[in-house]
Amino acid sequence: MLMCVAAGGTVAGLRTAADRSGPIAESARRGGEAVVELSVRSDPERRLTRVRGSELGAPPTVFAARIEQVDHTRVRTPVAVLATGPEAGSWLGLLPSTRVRVHGRFVSGKGGSALLLVRGAPEQTAGAVAHQRFAGRLRARLRDACADLPPAARGLLPGLVVGDTSRLPADLEADFKTTELTHLTAVSGTNITILLGFVLFLLRRGGLHGRVLPVVGAITVAAFVVVARPEPSVLRAAAMGLVTLVALYTGRTRRGLPALAVAVLGLVLLDPTLARSYGFALSVLATGALLLLAPHWTRRLRARGWPKWAAVVVAVPLAAQAVCGPLVVTFAGRVSLVAVPCNLLAEFAVAPATVLGFVTLVLASVWLPLARVVAWLASWPVGWIAGVARTGAGLPGAAVTWPPGVLGGVALAAITAAAIPVLRVLRRDRSHPARRRTVPAWPRALGSALLAGVAVLVLLRPPTLVQPLTGWPPPDWHLVMCQVGQGDAIVLNAGAGAGVLVDAGPDPLAVDRCLRDLGIHRLPLVVLTHFHADHVEGLPGALRGRAVGEIQGTALAEPAGEVARVRRWAAAAGLSPTIARDGERRAVANLTWQVLAPPPTDTGGSAANNASVVLLAQRRGVRLLLTGDVETEAQTALRPRLAGQRVDVLKVPHHGSARQDPALLRALRPRLALISVGRDNPYGHPSRATRILLTTTGTKVLRTDTDGPIAITGSPTHLKAVARGPNSDSQAASTDQARPGPSPSPPQRPSPPSSPSPGAPPTTGPALKSKPG
Repeated sequence: MLMCVAAGGTVAGLRTAADRSGPIAESARRGGEAVVELSVRSDPERRLTRVRGSELGAPPTVFAARIEQVDHTRVRTPVAVLATGPEAGSWLGLLPSTRVRVHGRFVSGKGGSALLLVRGAPEQTAGAVAHQRFAGRLRARLRDACADLPPAARGLLPGLVVGDTSRLPADLEADFKTTELTHLTAVSGTNITILLGFVLFLLRRGGLHGRVLPVVGAITVAAFVVVARPEPSVLRAAAMGLVTLVALYTGRTRRGLPALAVAVLGLVLLDPTLARSYGFALSVLATGALLLLAPHWTRRLRARGWPKWAAVVVAVPLAAQAVCGPLVVTFAGRVSLVAVPCNLLAEFAVAPATVLGFVTLVLASVWLPLARVVAWLASWPVGWIAGVARTGAGLPGAAVTWPPGVLGGVALAAITAAAIPVLRVLRRDRSHPARRRTVPAWPRALGSALLAGVAVLVLLRPPTLVQPLTGWPPPDWHLVMCQVGQGDAIVLNAGAGAGVLVDAGPDPLAVDRCLRDLGIHRLPLVVLTHFHADHVEGLPGALRGRAVGEIQGTALAEPAGEVARVRRWAAAAGLSPTIARDGERRAVANLTWQVLAPPPTDTGGSAANNASVVLLAQRRGVRLLLTGDVETEAQTALRPRLAGQRVDVLKVPHHGSARQDPALLRALRPRLALISVGRDNPYGHPSRATRILLTTTGTKVLRTDTDGPIAITGSPTHLKAVARGPNSDSQAASTDQARPGPSPSPPQRPSPPSSPSPGAPPTTGPALKSKPG
C-alpha cells in the first residue's frame, strides 16, 4: 500500500507541475486571451444566480473541459470554463466529448489551476461520441419521467440515480450541505453498491450462480459509468463501490484495504488531478471507514445485544462521519451536529429510492408512461429524504462554526479520537451475570441521560444558555446589522424571540443564519425599504420556519421582476405585501418607530433608491435612523423633517456610497454609523469621501465587511457597539461621551401594547415626538 501511495503521489506531483508550467498556466498568470479549441468533459450547468445590485445577474454556465489547442499550438491541459453574459445559455446541452472553438481569457483559479472565462457562443467543431449521445438521451428521458413530480423529488431523484442535480432546488441543496447528505446527490460508491446488490439479488433469485455473477456485475458497472458520464468522480465511485461490495460480499474486509489501495493508484494514474481533490479524499476515507471501522463497531454493538440490522445502520454513518468530519471542516469551516442522525434517518429510504430510480431510468428508454408511474412510487422515499434534510437543517443548532484549515481538522480529529473511549465507559457488560445483578443500573441511566441532555442543548442551542458562552447577542440589544454581503438586513429587538426585520439582504442562508443566532422565531413585521435584489432576495430565508405577521414595502414597485418574486414568496407564506405609509407609527413591546417616506424626486439619482422607506426607531431611549438606499436627492428632502432630531445610531444610506448629503450628516452627527457592505465589492463601497465625512463629525464608523455582524446595546448615555467578526479592530466600541449640540429630550414612548400573538401584525402606537423643522 505504501508503494501505491508513493507512486500515486509521484505521478500526481509530476502532472501538477506540468500543468502549472505549461503555456496555459503562463497565460493564466498574466490574464492572457486566446482562441482555444477544447473538448467538453462534464455537462455544462447553470450555477446559482448572483445578485448584481438592483437585479439578479444572468446565471453563469460552468463545466470542466480540456484544452486541445491554443493559438494553433496543441496541448492537453484540464481547465474549468466559466461562461457569462447573454450567450451563457448557449453552452447548455453540449454533451461531454463535444469539441468547440471559442475566444476566452485565462485567469488563475483555486489551487493554481487555470480558469477560462468566455462570453461568446461556442463554435462546434466535432460532435459527441456515440456512447455520450446514448447517455444524454437516457438522462433526458429520466428527467422527462420525473417532470410531473413535486419540485424536491423532480430534482432529487435524477441526482440519486445518475448524479444529475440540474433541477435540484437551491434551498434543498443548501439543506443537504448542512446535514451532510450531499453524498447522496453526487455519484458515489453508494450508488454502485445499491445497484450491484439489486442486480445480483435478481440474478440469484433467477437461479444464476458462479462466474456469471461477477461478469454481469462488471457489465452493470460499465453501463452505469456510461450513463452517469465516465468522469473521474464516476470512475472513482465505481472503483470504491466495487471494492466495498467485494469485501462485504466475501466477508474478507482485510483484503478490501489492499484492493482499495490498488484502486486509488489506478485512478490517480488515470487522472493525477484527483490527488488534490477533496471529493476523492472523502471517498477514499469513507470507503476505508466502511472496511475497517464499521465492521469492528458492528461487532461491538452486536456483542451488547443490538440486532444486526440496527448495529450496521448505526455503525456505518458513525464510522464515515468520524473519519470524514476532520477533512470536511478544513474547507467548510463548520461542523454539522445533525449529520449522523440525518444520515441514520435517511438511510432507510436511500435503497428503495435508488432502486426505483434505476428502474425508472431503464423503463424511460422503453415506455415513458410506465416510467412515470415508477417515478411516482420513488417520489415517496425521495420525499422522506428531502424532509429529513429540511427538518435537520431547520434546527437552530444544525451546524456550528469551526476553525477551518489544518488546525481545525486536527482539533476535530483529536476530539473524535478522545470521545470514542469516553463513550465506552457507558457500555453494558453482559459477560458477568453476577455483576449485572449486583451493579445498580442507575449510574448508567444517569450518565446516558446527562449525555442526551448535553446533546440536546448543543443541538438546539437556546439563546439563554448560548449567550453567556459566546457573548452573542449581547444582553438587551437594540439593533443587529447582519453580515449578508453586499446588501442590507437589519433586525430590531421586539421582545423575546421576536424582531422587526428591515430588509432581507441578497442571500437567504445568510439572513436565516443571522436570525437563528439571535434566537428570532417570530417576525411581527418585515419592512423591505425598496425592491432591489440586494435587499429582498434573502426574503425566503427570513420567512422560513418563522411566524410572520406582515410584509411592508415601498410604494414604487420597481424593478418589476423583483416585485413579482417578493409577491410570490409572500403568497407562499400566506401574506400579501402592504405599503408603508408616510407618518405611519407602530410599536411592539419596547420598540417604537415612525415611517418617513421621502417624497418622489425627479432631480436625478436612482428612483428606486430614493423611494426607500426610512424608519426612525427608538428602543429604551436609543434612537436609530434606518435610511435604506436613499441618495442625495431624497436625503436633502428629508433634512427639514430631521432637523433638531437626536440620532444615536445611523444606518449609512446606500452602503456608504459617495451619493450623500453632507449637510444632513453634519446635522445628524450620529454617535455610531453602521455600513452594511460586502468585502471586495465591485462598487467601491463604502466611499472614502463618505468615511472621511463621518469621521470628521466625530462619528464612530463600523462596517460589516471588516467587523462582521454588529449589535447595538446600552443606553442613550452609555451606548455600545459589539462587533462579532474576527477581523474587527475591537469587539466592543463604546461611545459613552455625551455629544455637544442639539440634543432634545428623548421622545415620549407610547404605552406598550399587549404582546401580539405569533404571526400577528404589530400594534399601532402614538407618534414619536419630534421637533418641528
